Amino acid sequence: MRHNATLGEARRIAAGATLVVVPCDPQPIREDHSDVYDPRFPMWKLRHGWGNALAMAAQLEKDCPARVGDVLECAEPFLIDVADIGPSVYFQCEDEHTTPWPNPPWSPANTMPAWAIRHRRPIVSITAKRLGEIDTLDALAMRFEGRLVEGVLKEAGKPERRGTFADGDPLDEFREAFPADHGREWDAELWCFVYVIKKGGD
Repeated sequence: MRHNATLGEARRIAAGATLVVVPCDPQPIREDHSDVYDPRFPMWKLRHGWGNALAMAAQLEKDCPARVGDVLECAEPFLIDVADIGPSVYFQCEDEHTTPWPNPPWSPANTMPAWAIRHRRPIVSITAKRLGEIDTLDALAMRFEGRLVEGVLKEAGKPERRGTFADGDPLDEFREAFPADHGREWDAELWCFVYVIKKGGD
C-alpha cells in the first residue's frame, strides 16, 4: 500500500517512526448530521456513544484498504538528477542542503516513481481511532519528541547545563503538525487509520 508522506512525515519515518496516522476517506457521517444514515453503517444512527464508537471502529477496520502484513510504501518529496551514469535520487528530508543546486525543484511525494521509494515497512497492526483518542505513547511512536528549545537545564544536585533540550508534550507537537501533514484542521472527532509498522532494519 502506498503512502504519500509530507516532508515532516518523511523526516519522522526516516528517523525510525513505528506508527503512521492516515485519515479515513470518506469519513463517517458526523453527529451533527445524525438524521442522515451512512450506507456503511445501516444499523444505527451515527452518534458518539462508546458502544457505537467501538462498532464504528470495527467496521472501519474491516473496510480499511490495507491489511496486516501488507507493506506500507512511503513515498516522500524528492528530486531525480538524470546523469550519464544513471539517475540519482535526492530525498528532501535528508538532502535539502546537499544537492548541487541552490534552490532545487523538489517534487511532491505523489509523483515519486515506485522504484525510488526507499522506506517499505510491513504493517504489524491496524486500528481505527478518532484523533482525540491518540495518546502520548502514539505520538512518541510517530517520533514526536517535544519541541527543542535553547536554554539552561537545572537539575537538583547537578551543575547547570546550557544547550538544546526537548521541552513540551509530544502530543501537542503532533496536534500542531497535523494540518501541514494531512491538509486538514485538527479535529478530535476525525476518524483515522493508525498503522503500526516495523522499524527500518528490523
